[in-house]
Amino acid sequence: MVQLPSLARAVFGVREFAQIYSKIGTAGAFAGAIAMPVLSVILEKSGSWPVVFIVVMSVIVVSFLVVISALRSGEGLEHTTN
Repeated sequence: MVQLPSLARAVFGVREFAQIYSKIGTAGAFAGAIAMPVLSVILEKSGSWPVVFIVVMSVIVVSFLVVISALRSGEGLEHTTN
């Protein structure tokens, strides 16, 4: 999986990349740990898999929009190699 490190580097540059990427990785691991219990509760409350799929697809669409926004806002940042 090279996409996430490449995206982080494109948005923030290489300066302090390790610290930035470790925070992104931690947030991703936390989100993954929380996602299954939350989706299980949604399934139990709704009793329907399509509701769970709609929630997951909504999260994917929001994630895509956040990535596009991050790339656009990262263009204006100064990217140094030090």
